Amino acid sequence: MPKQYIKIRGANEHNLKNISVDIPRNELVVLTGLSGSGKSSLAFDTIYAEGQRRYMESLSSYARQFLGQMEKPEVESIEGLSPAISIDQKSTNRNPRSTVGTVTEIYDYMRLLYARIGIPHCPKCGREIHKQTIDQMVDQIMAMPERTKIQLLAPVVRGRKGEHVKVLEQARKSGYMRVRIDGNLYELSEEIKLEKNIKHNIDIIVDRLVVKAGIENRLTDSIETVMSLSNGLMTVDVIGGEPVNFSQSFSCPDCGISIDEVEPRSFSFNNPFGACPECFGLGYKMEFDEDLMIRTIGHVETPKLQVFMRKVAELTRSAKTMRVTTPAGCDVSFEIDPVHYVACDCGDATFPAVHMLTGQINVVPRFGSIQGTIVFDGSVTPPFGHAPATPIRLTVKDGVIQKVEGGEEAAIYDKYLRDFDDPGMLKMAHIAYGFNPGAKLTGNIVEDERVWGSTEWGIGYVSNIDAPPCGQDAVSHTDGICLNSSVWLDGVQIMDEGKIVLPELVALLP
Repeated sequence: MPKQYIKIRGANEHNLKNISVDIPRNELVVLTGLSGSGKSSLAFDTIYAEGQRRYMESLSSYARQFLGQMEKPEVESIEGLSPAISIDQKSTNRNPRSTVGTVTEIYDYMRLLYARIGIPHCPKCGREIHKQTIDQMVDQIMAMPERTKIQLLAPVVRGRKGEHVKVLEQARKSGYMRVRIDGNLYELSEEIKLEKNIKHNIDIIVDRLVVKAGIENRLTDSIETVMSLSNGLMTVDVIGGEPVNFSQSFSCPDCGISIDEVEPRSFSFNNPFGACPECFGLGYKMEFDEDLMIRTIGHVETPKLQVFMRKVAELTRSAKTMRVTTPAGCDVSFEIDPVHYVACDCGDATFPAVHMLTGQINVVPRFGSIQGTIVFDGSVTPPFGHAPATPIRLTVKDGVIQKVEGGEEAAIYDKYLRDFDDPGMLKMAHIAYGFNPGAKLTGNIVEDERVWGSTEWGIGYVSNIDAPPCGQDAVSHTDGICLNSSVWLDGVQIMDEGKIVLPELVALLP
């Protein structure tokens, strides 16, 4: 193969005087010389400038705005030069998903390349994965323990926004009775209204079977029906076990692992599909070292606080319902989950929370039981970390945020929640309420976030302490404060606008 060169003719940039030179390609080339001899003028102002100019010509107008335009260098001709790129490392963009590839739109071509020429391998054994036949699917299902109850699901919608009225109507006309939407079962005979701005997963329940000898023919027919509905994909919902995914595209016969067809979105930098479940594609996890946190208690005798908080915890554990109101208009009620209840009560806690010494009680609501209106007039974090100028009003039904109203910050907060494209970010997670107005924290806990005599409402199930199926359900978490809260347990008022009113608690106040 003949040697290739970058041929520069008649370079006159800055202090270069009609320089012509041939630089070999695919080799390390060093330019040496005295200061002012023209090294930078040749390397950066001539060769690189022309390479970047050629690269910029291939980009969209959107991408060009992120790159500094360089003028055409003063040179007669340059041959054999490939497009070149350089981005200032001092960029102010701190988004870890933003890279040289994404800013220059090179990554759009890379993920398409990965999807089209990539060869999938089993994540367990490393074996190359091939398409799976219906007979292989039948054999794998029949290998399950006898009397195993299963449902054959056809995933007709996967991670797409919209109300999907036509999909549901077609399923209804085809004679199917049930459908699973975002993990919840519905009868197709009932009216189903979906939020059009949230991504949904819809699975048609084609058949329900019990694994036993003699079902092979029926199983084969049902699988063929599923494949025709979902373009070669099938989910087997094992009652009491983990679901199993099948695909006519890619499956490992040894490990029984099926994966989705490789798509460009599987490699997207801003799409949850294909993202690492541990770090959500960010490349790092945020964890806290409790030993390094600074805790201070002001003007409170800890032994007395312990006695008081144990009594509060006892009352809360025995209660079945809780109601909270505030002068700002908050009025919400829910059922308390007796299994996943969490108490932070000065050392006698079921979970060692970092703020346990401040006299705070954490309560996990029964999943889907929260109803009413929540008004954040205290700190909201993230995205603000401060009290909103106009209180943010949340309308909650069955534990899910339906509307976010208020001023400009309410619109920002609503956009913040919905930009995750994750239904988990609209679910209420836990409630915390505190009885120690003399407490003061420093360190990792933001002081203005912990306003005692008020309630704190967690949104987005990311904590391991939250009740299943909610734990780790959302990609992030946010908290809001309701000032001067009134609290009832089973209809008995224990707090009135931030002050203890129940006599048996008043007698124990530290």
